[in-house]
Amino acid sequence: METIKDKRGWSKKQLDQALNRRKKVIAYMVDKNIRDYDSVVKIIKDFQINQERLMKNLKIGTPLNEF
Repeated sequence: METIKDKRGWSKKQLDQALNRRKKVIAYMVDKNIRDYDSVVKIIKDFQINQERLMKNLKIGTPLNEF
């Protein structure tokens, strides 16, 4: 984790927030039983492109302008 934090220039708080967002998306997929390859790939791709929009569309998480 320290390596990721250092490479991205993030504080501990920023790293924790980034991990928390990822946990929420994974928990959403588990809760909704999203397991097929195409659906998982779409969510991951959408997360990488625009996290805030994905979180809003899935109605999960907190505002992403925490940084």
